[in-house]
Amino acid sequence: MKLATALTLGRASNLPTVWSNALAGMAFASVSFTATTPSIALLAAVLFAFSLLYLGGMFFNDAFDAEWDKAHQQNRPIVNGETSVKEVSSFATLFFIVALAIFAGTTPYEKRAVALTAASLLILCILLYDWKHKQWSFSAWVMGSCRCMLYITAALLVGTLNGTLFAAGICLTAYIAGITYLARSEHLNHVSSFIPLVLLAAPLVFALYITYSIAFPAGYAYWPALMAISIAAAWLIYSIRFLLPGPQRFIPKAIGGLLAGLCLIDSSLLFALGYFFTASVALACFGLCLILQRNIKAS
Repeated sequence: MKLATALTLGRASNLPTVWSNALAGMAFASVSFTATTPSIALLAAVLFAFSLLYLGGMFFNDAFDAEWDKAHQQNRPIVNGETSVKEVSSFATLFFIVALAIFAGTTPYEKRAVALTAASLLILCILLYDWKHKQWSFSAWVMGSCRCMLYITAALLVGTLNGTLFAAGICLTAYIAGITYLARSEHLNHVSSFIPLVLLAAPLVFALYITYSIAFPAGYAYWPALMAISIAAAWLIYSIRFLLPGPQRFIPKAIGGLLAGLCLIDSSLLFALGYFFTASVALACFGLCLILQRNIKAS
């Protein structure tokens, strides 16, 4: 398989959103003050493993959708003959196995079983979505649960779970579900309902909440969090305008923008938690996402 084909199959332009999600998940584990600080080598390995899970999920998505793509998206790599369902499925399976092996090798023994269980549940959510997302109307929430499980798995690799993490995961689930609902008629450049737009506000509302419930009482600067939230809100509004009827409507651009906005949301949450450097890395992920989207479609 050619590298260009693999990047297209894996929607590789979205990988920075996976990295920022993982960083945020680890930060939320530290809210309980029981987390360990990962080394650069460990962090690189973990981010690589999450990248493999994402790529595997995208590969299986095309494998399951091959017949549907023949009728609706003839430009996809399997349909146009660049690769085959068997080859794509083989690579996806390998990605999952390697990711689990990395998690097993980098997680302390006492946390290994729980972390691997969470990672396995994440894989199950990915496969369930890929398998049934065309048949189940509520599969958008299954897609959202994949990102929630990413938060949870990342947290368990370095610390323990807590209520703040679960609340953030629920808000992230709502955001991804909203994007997924909006993207269902993407191939027709049509939006069947604007109700899912309400779901996009969930993580920003939560970011405001933890800014005033955590940052302000703790006594550290909370204005960076407010600025990050404002930037994220402005970006979401900018992206949403491409959903509106008229000559500017271009659903793929809107979906790509909303996906890139995940990094801005993670940055807002990280600023609110006081992780200023990590929040800056999430901002850099946003910029990288936009650069990659110039050549690799986000959806």
